[in-house]
Amino acid sequence: MCIHRLKKCTRSATYAAMYWLVAFVLIDILSLAHSYEATDSSATNYRIEHWQVSNAQVIEKGQRVVAEGLPQISVHAIARDHRGLFWIGTENGIARFDGRKFEIINTINEPELPSNWIDDIFVDEAGQVWIATANGIVNYSKGVFKRISFEKGQDRVMRIEQSSNGELWFFGSSFWSANNNELSVPQEFKFAPEKISDGSVDGSMVWVLGADNVLVSHDLSTKKTCRIRLDADSQYTHLHAKNQRLYLLKNNEFHSYRYNSNACALSENLAVSPQKIRALLLRSAGLPILVGENNLLYELGPRDEITQMPMNGAVSPNLINDIITVYQYGDLTLLGTKANGLVLLWPSAISRPAADLPFSDARVWSFNVKDTVYAASNMGVYTLSEQDQWNMIVSQNSLDGNDAYSLFVDDNIIWVGTRNGLYRYSMTTSQTTEVSGFEGYQINTIFEANGRLWLGTNNGLFNQHDGKFIQDPFFSGQSIRSIYRTKSGQLWVGTESGLFSANDIDVFNEIIWKQQFMATVKSAFVSNITESLNGDLFVATYGDGLFYKDKKGKWTQYTTRNGLPFQNLFNLNISANELWVSGASGIFSVNLPDLYNNEVRPNIVLRDDGTFKSRKDVRCCNGAGNYRGVVYEDKIYYPTLAGVLTIDLVERQPLISPVVITGVYQNGARLTSNYSGVNLQSERNLEIAYTKPVFISEEVPQYRYRLSKGEGSWIHAGQRELAYFTNIPSGELVFEVSAKLGNEQWRPTTAIPISVVPYWWETWWARSVMALSIVLLGWLLFSIRTRALIKRNEILEKMVEERTLAYERVNKELEQKNADLKQAANTDPLTGLSNRRAIKEYLPKLFDAINARQSQANESDEICALFLIDLDNFKRINDEFGHDKGDSVLSYVADAIENVSREQDCLLRWGGEEFLLIVPSTNKQSFTALSTRLHQALTSLHEKLGLPLPVTMSMGAIWLPWLHSQTDFHQWEHSMLLIDLALYRVKDTGRNGTALVHTTPQLSDWLNWSKEGLEKAEKQGIITIERLKLK
Repeated sequence: MCIHRLKKCTRSATYAAMYWLVAFVLIDILSLAHSYEATDSSATNYRIEHWQVSNAQVIEKGQRVVAEGLPQISVHAIARDHRGLFWIGTENGIARFDGRKFEIINTINEPELPSNWIDDIFVDEAGQVWIATANGIVNYSKGVFKRISFEKGQDRVMRIEQSSNGELWFFGSSFWSANNNELSVPQEFKFAPEKISDGSVDGSMVWVLGADNVLVSHDLSTKKTCRIRLDADSQYTHLHAKNQRLYLLKNNEFHSYRYNSNACALSENLAVSPQKIRALLLRSAGLPILVGENNLLYELGPRDEITQMPMNGAVSPNLINDIITVYQYGDLTLLGTKANGLVLLWPSAISRPAADLPFSDARVWSFNVKDTVYAASNMGVYTLSEQDQWNMIVSQNSLDGNDAYSLFVDDNIIWVGTRNGLYRYSMTTSQTTEVSGFEGYQINTIFEANGRLWLGTNNGLFNQHDGKFIQDPFFSGQSIRSIYRTKSGQLWVGTESGLFSANDIDVFNEIIWKQQFMATVKSAFVSNITESLNGDLFVATYGDGLFYKDKKGKWTQYTTRNGLPFQNLFNLNISANELWVSGASGIFSVNLPDLYNNEVRPNIVLRDDGTFKSRKDVRCCNGAGNYRGVVYEDKIYYPTLAGVLTIDLVERQPLISPVVITGVYQNGARLTSNYSGVNLQSERNLEIAYTKPVFISEEVPQYRYRLSKGEGSWIHAGQRELAYFTNIPSGELVFEVSAKLGNEQWRPTTAIPISVVPYWWETWWARSVMALSIVLLGWLLFSIRTRALIKRNEILEKMVEERTLAYERVNKELEQKNADLKQAANTDPLTGLSNRRAIKEYLPKLFDAINARQSQANESDEICALFLIDLDNFKRINDEFGHDKGDSVLSYVADAIENVSREQDCLLRWGGEEFLLIVPSTNKQSFTALSTRLHQALTSLHEKLGLPLPVTMSMGAIWLPWLHSQTDFHQWEHSMLLIDLALYRVKDTGRNGTALVHTTPQLSDWLNWSKEGLEKAEKQGIITIERLKLK
């Protein structure tokens, strides 16, 4: 090692020491370069966001401008404030970033900003933000920007740092410290180089690198200054001092030193980069990040080892070559670039195995797990090796050019389903043969149950029996998506039109399938079925969400309305008490105990629905069916349209900060008051902008806020990050805002007090005077009005009395007229009988009497009889003797039937020459006599009417109730159809008679009530029609 001592090292000693140092460094370079080549840069997988420039906007003074992109493509500075917001400095202003949107700040909407070109941004220990622009320094504190004064002749500041005593240091071609919001050169640094090329601060040590390669340090605590002369023929850049170490680039090579302030000495570490370094940056922990000229990133570990950074496998070399600045916070890394905007990346549970191999571009459809993972794709069947590589085992050519769509590994046989048939591959002979009978069939699922294979196709369900596949006729023509056998032996089949189950599957031809009603859903697109260890069943559907069936058989449905992030689902897996769900919009997991308690708090692992426009679509996950996701060695494998996706089941926490109030506005312009409180004078409208910084998350915050004097109701704003208020009441108010991610509980609120100065008419004295004036005026008006009302009331009472009597008389007349109209509407004017309109009021009472009689459960043969009566040859009477004679016949017939009927019987003119007789109560033995009596009532009518031939009638009859059934309107309507059929049976067999319809218990379940259906019921013996012999 070479030790430099001020005033004691001669030039020759220096050269000798440097000679030995170079020798050691060369040896170390060779060993590090060799060890580096073996480093696996893709060991860690990253999720990436790429933010570009937003659309140009018209900006005005004080205006709040929020965009989904940067104000300019070149990012020179990145810093994180104490509230969790990232400040991004570009060549056209500042962008304040919350993980989703950028608030643009520039010289137009913030006049205190002297220039839009930002060179550096620094957040001090007190939380103040310091911004170095091309034309000066700006301080941001408590919501207010303030420009810092420069001494005359000061030039551009390129870096800002803070010493341990809280003092801020500004470095450019010279350096300054801040004092009372002014920049000045400290007195103890008057001897420092007039021109410097770089500077840095570490604790109490301030370091500057002179343009003449003189390194000067000053200890603020001991007031000791050291000067160290570096190699005059070398170029030194990128000075950084942290953790008692000094980092430099010497001729684009990285050098690391430990320094001893007491001895004014530097000792160089043996950590030397194997490549030329273009830039040296510091991460938040103080360790350097090196940007190599070979477009790779390196890092210095805590033991001074230099290795490639894991993110090299996630970031392209062109992007690394474009890096200007790097900022790391926890797992999150932000890259500021020259021409590629802002890039965010963080370690992710999601990875793509074989990302650098052709299989990474395959369209993968499904998996199967035997000794390892097997994948079906458009490139054939692949298997996962111990080195996490995918090797082809069944080529696409051996499948006649078809995609491998589904598969099942059975001992030494791989069954491969395609969209155009089924294939059998022998791992012993490496031969592939097509299974006949499935040409043109899409094989969605291959499943083993009870020692046999089951195939779900787009044209039904097949089962292997004695080496052959037999189709189940029940599912013929249906598209089968998922098959599952539970621990109890029950077989479940999911189709595109519902879920089915069967208990006994040993005898294929005798399986009895039953369609399941999942909650209230019957015809769902069932995509996957699985079972938990305790026997609970879970069913994924496309469009209807997730269904859960407990051991008692109760179904529960979960959709976006009660907790799911999305409901077009493809696959279910259970691992470590978590239910993993994939779908068209991404992947999430749900804790099973929470689900059993009807609490759904999903952990979204991947949101792939376009919510995050800056993230590249993963194109996961494909298709509905078995094995569209499998668990293997603590990982879940999912199919995508671009290779295999794995999730390592390790939950990663997002970076979340409390809700931040980013601005208070009136009429679109920012108020200058700070965010510790707002005072409103004349204007009563207000806009309050807020946000919740969230990074490394698949969720977008939801907000609620309120403005009240105490406990007020919340306004739920969804994802909106701006609260609007108009006509705010005077007084002391508090604005509160809270946020949550997904279905978690609302997080603690962020609040600011708002004081609204009252108008003069809102003061207590003005209100008191107004109240007294109103009381006096009211009393005066009340007195005048009372006298007028008393007199007016006397007149009105007399008028009311007269009009009341008139109204009562008119009401009585109207009631009588309404009764007469109702009677006329329900009465046949020719016969004086009730017409069919009157039946509506009569039937309910009739049904109650019949059903009450039946409910007594006695053995009485008391019945209700219905007769549909039609006069025989009535048209001939009208034609030969005229319609007047026909009207007389109808009137005489009505009188004759009424004369032989009882008072409780109801006779109606049903229409034309038809009458309906309802006998509410009679017995079966006297029914024939009753029918005979009705016929005999017409025997002598022709003599009275002067007709040559007797007047006869045909009747269809039925008894109510039917056997073993309740009488209601449906039975009444069907009974009318039956007696109409019986009536025409009499007409067809000679007229002048009665046909009785006998019913059976099966009639209540009969569905076809057409004429053909009734004739069919008669043939089957469900009804019989008997023509009665009249006594």
